[in-house]
Amino acid sequence: MLSTVLVGNALGKLGSLRDELSEIRCQHAWDRRKISKRFIDEFQAYVHDDKVDQFEFVVASLISLGKVSSDDVKPIMDKFRILSGEKGYITADDLADYGEETGSGYMEDAYVGHSDE
Repeated sequence: MLSTVLVGNALGKLGSLRDELSEIRCQHAWDRRKISKRFIDEFQAYVHDDKVDQFEFVVASLISLGKVSSDDVKPIMDKFRILSGEKGYITADDLADYGEETGSGYMEDAYVGHSDE
């Protein structure tokens, strides 16, 4: 029985090591990536203006590093587009227009483990 536990533990650690090595390789490849026109084209979000702002850079980097998936980001970006419209930013007035609270809301509640859905 003890040998079964030891073998199982060793196999679990090998699997964990494989995942860790994969993450290190991915991080290394991301660190070495050069800035190019292709990089800018890939990292642009909704509006293709040949610019990458810090938020586009962060989101695209998290996706390339495998920290989040495009499927994780899509509903968040869809909600942003609904709230921001053509302006590209959200104000407290926008939230009131959509029936959202302007005081304590989703973002504050998210930090303490609550959700508005």
